[in-house]
Amino acid sequence: MNRHAPMKRLAAAIPAALASALLCVPVSALAGAGNPGQSPLAGFQDKCASLEDSLLVVERLYVDRMDGNEADALKKRFSDAELQFLLQNYEQAGVLFYDLIGNKGFLRMPESSEALYMLAESLYQQQSFHGARLYFREYLAKGQGKAAGSHYSEALLRYIDLSARFSDFSGIEKFTGQLRRGDGTLPPEVAYAYGKWIFGRKDLPENERQRLAGEHFSSVVRSGREFVHQALYFTGVLAVQRGDLQAAAESFRKVIAQPPKSPTDRLVQEQAQLSLGRIHMEEGHFSEAIDRYQNVDYRSDAFVEALYEIAWAHVRRARADGSGNDDYRKALQAAERLVATAPDSLLAPDAMVLQGHLYLLLEKFDEAGAAYQSVIDKFRPAHDGLAQKLGAHSDPVEFFQSAIQSSSKTFDLELFLPRFAIPWATTQREIAEAVRITSDIDTTHAAIAESLETAERMLEQLDGDRSSLFPFFQKGFSLADDVDSGLAELDRDLIALETGMLAPRASGPGAQAALSKVEALRQKRQAIEEELKSSPKTQAEHARWRQSLSGRVRALEQSAHRVALEAESLFAIQAAIEKLLRDTKELSEADRKDFTRQLISERAVAEGMRETIARKKREIAEQRVKLDMLRPDDSALRTRYAAALKEERQALEALRRHADTSGLPLAEVDALKRRLDDLRTRTLRARTLLRERIDREADEAKQQILREVAQLDKYQGRSRSNASQTRGLIGSIAFQSFRKVLRRFYDAMIKAEVGLIDIAWTRKQMQTEKIQKLSSQKEGELRDLKQDFSESLKPAN
Repeated sequence: MNRHAPMKRLAAAIPAALASALLCVPVSALAGAGNPGQSPLAGFQDKCASLEDSLLVVERLYVDRMDGNEADALKKRFSDAELQFLLQNYEQAGVLFYDLIGNKGFLRMPESSEALYMLAESLYQQQSFHGARLYFREYLAKGQGKAAGSHYSEALLRYIDLSARFSDFSGIEKFTGQLRRGDGTLPPEVAYAYGKWIFGRKDLPENERQRLAGEHFSSVVRSGREFVHQALYFTGVLAVQRGDLQAAAESFRKVIAQPPKSPTDRLVQEQAQLSLGRIHMEEGHFSEAIDRYQNVDYRSDAFVEALYEIAWAHVRRARADGSGNDDYRKALQAAERLVATAPDSLLAPDAMVLQGHLYLLLEKFDEAGAAYQSVIDKFRPAHDGLAQKLGAHSDPVEFFQSAIQSSSKTFDLELFLPRFAIPWATTQREIAEAVRITSDIDTTHAAIAESLETAERMLEQLDGDRSSLFPFFQKGFSLADDVDSGLAELDRDLIALETGMLAPRASGPGAQAALSKVEALRQKRQAIEEELKSSPKTQAEHARWRQSLSGRVRALEQSAHRVALEAESLFAIQAAIEKLLRDTKELSEADRKDFTRQLISERAVAEGMRETIARKKREIAEQRVKLDMLRPDDSALRTRYAAALKEERQALEALRRHADTSGLPLAEVDALKRRLDDLRTRTLRARTLLRERIDREADEAKQQILREVAQLDKYQGRSRSNASQTRGLIGSIAFQSFRKVLRRFYDAMIKAEVGLIDIAWTRKQMQTEKIQKLSSQKEGELRDLKQDFSESLKPAN
C-alpha cells in the first residue's frame, strides 16, 4: 500500500491554501490510520504511557524520596572522601571530610565518627597540627574506645603526641582511662606513648615521674610486642637520671640483645650502643667504651658522633694509662675520618680543633699549625660576615623583617650563613621554629585568600544556575525536562492529527478564517521549533552536546598541562643550578650569595607561574565537573512553545464548530488531551518541588558560605595582626639565635688561635728545655774538665 496515498486524498479534499500545511503533518501522527480495526490514537496512547512511566520515576525516585536520597548522597560523598584518604590525597580528603562534618544531617549518621578520625589524620599528615588535635579530641570525646573497628588507639596516640607538642595535656587522663583493662594496664602502644608523656612532664615530683613512667615502660616490655626497644631505652635513661649507672647499663644491654623488628628498632639499638659507651667512659672503662662505639654502623646517622667519642676515648685512655702516642695516633685517625666523612657536620669544628691538639701532642707542629689555621680560615669569613650583618641594624626586628622581605617572605638561611654552617642554625630549635612559623604564616595567608576566592566563585554560582551545584536534584530535573519535551512533541502530533481530521470537513461561514488561523499559528509554532532544534531536549541529545563541549575543555586541559611541564622544567633547571652552586668549590662566598639571590627571585616568578597554572587547572576541572550536570537554558523557548501549542488547541476548538465531526474519534482525542494535561500538571509539580528543594539547599549553602566568609574575614584580620606581632617576635628570637651561631664561630676560632699559641709556646718550651739541657751539659763538662785538669792547674811549689 502506498503510505502517501491518504495524504494525497486528504490534500485534495481541502482548500489549496491549507494543502502545504497538511502535507507537513508527521506520518507518525497518523500511525494506525490505515490499519483496519486499529484506532488512529493507539500510538499516542502507547507514547503517553511511556512518558507517564518516566514521570513516575521522577516522582518516586527524586521527589517523593528526596530526604532518603540525601542520605545516600552523603554516603557517596563519604565514600569519595574515604577513597581520597586511602590514596593518601590528604589535602583533597581533608576538604571533603570538612564539608561532610559541617553537614548536620551527616553528623547523625554512623559514618560521622570515621569521618572525624580521617579528617584529623588528613590534617596531621598536612602538618596542620592545631586542627588535627581539635578533631582527634572530638573523635575521642565520642567515647568510641570499645567500638569494634574504631581508631580510638591510633587517635589517642596522635592526641598524646600533639598534646606534648603544644604542652596542653587536658583530656589525656580521661581518654586514656577508656582503654585501661581490668588490671589497670593499657595496650602496649598506648602505654608507651603515655609513658613518654609522663617522662617529659615537668610538673610532677621527680619520684612520682620516675615511678609512673617506669611502670608504663615496664608494662610495654612485659608485653613483648611493639615498642619494646624504645621502652627499654627509656628505662635506661630513667636509671641514668637517678644516678644508677649499673641499672642503666643493664637496660641498654637488653636493648642491644633484642632482635630488631624494624628500622626504628635498629636506630634505638645504635643509640643504646652510644649510651652504653658513655657509661663505660664515665666509669673509666675506656676500652669497653671504644668497643661499644665501634659497633655503630658506618651508614648510621650516629656514626659521626661515635667517631668523635672514639677519638676522645683514646685520648682519655692515653692520659689514664700513660699509653701515650699509640692512643693519640688512634684518636687522630678517628678525628681525621670524621672530618673527611662529614666536613659540614656539627662536630666537624671540634674534630678539627682536636686534630690540632693531637698533632701537638705528637709533636707534629707543622701539621698542628695547618689544622688550627684551617679552622681559622673556615670560620673567620663566616664570623666577620655574620657579625657585620647583625651589627648593621640596631633593631633586630627591623633587621629580620627586611631579611624576610628579601627572602620572598620566608627565611633563606644562605643569605645569612655559609652553606657549611646552615646545619648549626637549623638544629637550633629557635631558628627551626622561626623558619616553620614564617612558612606557616605565608601558608595561612595563601589558604585564606584561596578560600575567599573559592567562596566568591561559589556565591556567583549560587546566584546563577543553582541546580548545577546539586547533581542529585539536577538529574531529576533533567528527567522531568525529558518528560516535558516528550509531552510537547505528543501534543504537537495530536494537534496535527486533529487538524487533519477537521480540515476536510470544515465548511460554511467562518471555516476559511478558522483554517487560516490554524495555519498561522502552526507556522508560528514551527518557527519556535526551529530555535529549539539547536538545544538538546533529551538525555541522549544532552550527552552529545556535552561531549562537544568536553572536547573544548579537554583541549584547554592539554594546553595547561603543556605549560605546567614547561614551568616544572624551570624548577628542574633551578634545582640543577642550586646543586652546581653547592658542588662548585671555586666560587667565592660573594658570588655564591649573588647567585642565591638571583635564584630566589627566579624561584618567586616560577612559583607564581605554578600557582597560576594550578588555579587555572582547578577552574578547568570545575568546568568539567559542571559539564556533567548542566543543560543549556532553554526555559524561555519551552514556555513560548507551550503557549504556541495552547493557542493552536484553542484555534482547533473554533474549527470544530465549522466541521462535521460525526464519526470522528474526538472523544478519544479529548480524553488524550486531558491525560496530557494531567501529566503536564504533574510534571510541573515535580519540577516545582525540585526547584524549591534546590532553592532551599542553595539558600542554606549560601548562608553557610556567607557565615564562613565572615569568619574568614575575621581570620584574615587577625592573621595580619598576628603576623605582624609574630614576625617581630621571630625577629628578636632569630637575632639571638644567630648570635649563638656567631658565638660558635668565635669559639672555634679562639680554640684554634689558642692552639697556635700552644704550638709557639710548646716550641719555645722545647727550645728552652733544650738550651737548659745544653747549658747543664756544658756546666757538667766544664766541671769534669776542671776536675781532670785540677792537678795540672795547681801552682808549682
